[in-house]
Amino acid sequence: MLNHNLSDENAKLAKLNDLLFNNNINLNKLELNHNNLNNQLSKSKHILSVKYNLKLPIDDAEQIDLKLLELKIKNIKAELNQLGPVNIHSIQEYKNVLERFKFLKEQSNDLKVSRNQLKSTMSKIDKEVVIRFKNNFDELNESFSNVFREMFGGGKAKLLLTEPDNMLSTGIDIMVQPPGKKIPQY
Repeated sequence: MLNHNLSDENAKLAKLNDLLFNNNINLNKLELNHNNLNNQLSKSKHILSVKYNLKLPIDDAEQIDLKLLELKIKNIKAELNQLGPVNIHSIQEYKNVLERFKFLKEQSNDLKVSRNQLKSTMSKIDKEVVIRFKNNFDELNESFSNVFREMFGGGKAKLLLTEPDNMLSTGIDIMVQPPGKKIPQY
């Protein structure tokens, strides 16, 4: 009987050892879960702190006032709604518009430079045209006067500029006085 009691006690001890072993495994699992939950809580606190500028109690998760937190979330959502819809492409659109603006600004500057160069060139050409026109006009006027005297055996003939101060838009008048004739002056 003693053997039987000892055997029963050994069986009970083995069951208790198995139970203790299983409880230790369960305790390790619970501690691991507890550590994982603490890590997740820390990450969540960090995200709330960085993203939403919310400061939560650092050590004691039970100190969190859920109603206050819900109120803050509600206020943040209301502020976001007041901002209206967000164009997620606005940054790229801004970059595109900025690039287009820079391109057009360069084009505008190039056109201004070209316009100034063209004005300068036109001014030089106008000066040259005036000089050549005046020289050619003077030669033509002298030749016209000589040819007229030869053809008519005397008299006077000359070419006159209608606007001598504005050579680029002046007209030309012909004044002739055949020999023996007097032309009244107007």
